[in-house]
Amino acid sequence: MSYDLVYSEALVKSAVARFWRRSIGLRFSIILSGYIVWVVWQWQRGDHSWVVGAEGTVALFGVAITAAVYVAQYRNAMRKFRHLKDGRATMRFVDGGFRFETAESFAELSWKAITDVWQYPHFWLLIYGRAHFSTLPLASLDDQARKTILDNVVAAGGRIR
Repeated sequence: MSYDLVYSEALVKSAVARFWRRSIGLRFSIILSGYIVWVVWQWQRGDHSWVVGAEGTVALFGVAITAAVYVAQYRNAMRKFRHLKDGRATMRFVDGGFRFETAESFAELSWKAITDVWQYPHFWLLIYGRAHFSTLPLASLDDQARKTILDNVVAAGGRIR
């Protein structure tokens, strides 16, 4: 079976934002925000020691790293989107996995490579590795394709979220 996947810039941007938010995590965001507030509070109450300066540097590194992760994912996703002819790619089920094809290239993955499927209303993210994912626009997939994907990911040990 093959499916014509249709992507839009808005869908790709939304997928990157969801991936980033979930990868960074609520816990890290709360801790980093609290840490920044604490450092600012220390500074405002008059503690201008090197310790507060070092803590401020650590806080800035936390912000810079999370921003860099977003920018890297965004640039990569938009580069791939712009290489698609008319925002289209093809997904084919093959023995033991699936294959993405574009006018210029292809990638084939086994179901075992997918560690998670993150489900959102308009797309799914197939997660493979800490910083790698593929976006599946749900408008391009019928119910049978969705079931096939979920069944195969679960059978290979992946999680549905």
